[in-house]
Amino acid sequence: MRPLALLFAALLIAACGSQPAAPETTRTEAPPVAEASFSKEVLPIFSQSCMPCHSGGADAKSKYVLTGYEGVMGTGKDSVANVFAGKADSSTLYQMLQAGKMPPAGPLDPAKVELVKKWVVQGAKNN
Repeated sequence: MRPLALLFAALLIAACGSQPAAPETTRTEAPPVAEASFSKEVLPIFSQSCMPCHSGGADAKSKYVLTGYEGVMGTGKDSVANVFAGKADSSTLYQMLQAGKMPPAGPLDPAKVELVKKWVVQGAKNN
């Protein structure tokens, strides 16, 4: 009986030792969200789509000038701020783009509207 007990013990040890180790759980953080650039990404959208009416020139149809950061952040003829840093849903600029009301030639590509939203939500920085 002794050999049988040794065999049983050896099998028990082998079975316990052959179990795969539980994987280590590591805490992973979400990758950082890239910051939207006003000068490289947002301003070109306005330059391509909004300049006939928002250039500030003599023929411009609107007093809301989108040719630079100060104009975008400033107020239009309605004397209401058009961009509230960090608050896209409160920003007239985003509301008009998101609703498809601007530009009058037709709504912007949704990806461009989302980029403007991202820029506003990230603080509407002059970067």
